[in-house]
Amino acid sequence: MAKSRDKPYVHVSWLSKILSGTNHCEWAYWFKSHYTSKKRASSNQYLGSDSQITHTAMIKKQKQELEDDGYSVFVEDQNKFNWEGNIAVLGGTPDIVGISPEDNLIVDLKSGTESPSHEVQLLIYMWALPLEKRFQKQHADRKFRGLLVYKDYFRFIENSKLTSKFIKGVTDLIKRLSGDQPLSKTPSSRECNFCDISDEDCEDRFKEDLIEAPDPSENKFF
Repeated sequence: MAKSRDKPYVHVSWLSKILSGTNHCEWAYWFKSHYTSKKRASSNQYLGSDSQITHTAMIKKQKQELEDDGYSVFVEDQNKFNWEGNIAVLGGTPDIVGISPEDNLIVDLKSGTESPSHEVQLLIYMWALPLEKRFQKQHADRKFRGLLVYKDYFRFIENSKLTSKFIKGVTDLIKRLSGDQPLSKTPSSRECNFCDISDEDCEDRFKEDLIEAPDPSENKFF
């Protein structure tokens, strides 16, 4: 049974998936923002262990490389934040923060294939981290650039991409996800298959109809 949160909570990764167009079911993230509940096993969970091992190895390697280059390096839970605003809490955990006299870097490492949501997620970290209360003393005047690292390549995200239009898009979405009015559902095979909201809490989950397959010989159009 779903339980209401004391205050709406929005995770950075949810914002990045909607803003990038990677996912379209805004209701799912509205529900997670307002409620906690028993999670349904999703396809994503069955892929988790191998991906996590790879991700951990990538973090260790990147941390060592940055330290060798003279950075002070902070990893995962050291960077975890819950930025409490007037209407919601914004949460996230950048993989690595690297600080040197010449550079301020937020690194996100991805063990899978590239997705448009990855850059959006990193940009949100670059915006939010210096403003979150716990980090203000350390990072308030810093401008971060981002580094996306995949298994075989990497690319930098410059701070110039952190535009006022982008920030407005993020804050507007936080307000919508935190609002009392449920957002629209767009059930689909892919999103529902990877969604961990239980069937009890979402009765509109996409389900494949079990029908008898037609004779292929009857469907030769070319």
